[in-house]
Amino acid sequence: MKTLYFGCLIATTCLLFLSCKKEEVPDTNAKYIGVWKNTSDTTNFYRIVINADGTASYNERSAATNKNITGYIFFDGYNFKIGTKNFVSEKFKTNSLPQRITISVDPYKYYTIATFNGINFKTIEN
Repeated sequence: MKTLYFGCLIATTCLLFLSCKKEEVPDTNAKYIGVWKNTSDTTNFYRIVINADGTASYNERSAATNKNITGYIFFDGYNFKIGTKNFVSEKFKTNSLPQRITISVDPYKYYTIATFNGINFKTIEN
């Protein structure tokens, strides 16, 4: 019985470890890197932070919701989720791909816009 318990404990630990594996953001999805804030809703606050090393966070604040998820980003084509691979996570469907908007040429300044889960987002000016 001890052997079965010990085997289950090792298997569970391995499963948890594998589900939390961090992956860097692929070059094909580099446009997603940045601090994103919603632009279309004044009553709700949404913030997505995506780092090049694969770490990410999602914050949602409204009268009814206060959600904070920190973990890793996992891409499925253009869609992605933030959290852990198999457990707590938030899924995002990319409705419009990230597009860079140039503000000025000298000095070069830009921001990026995209739509995730039907919500318009904009990066902080670079």
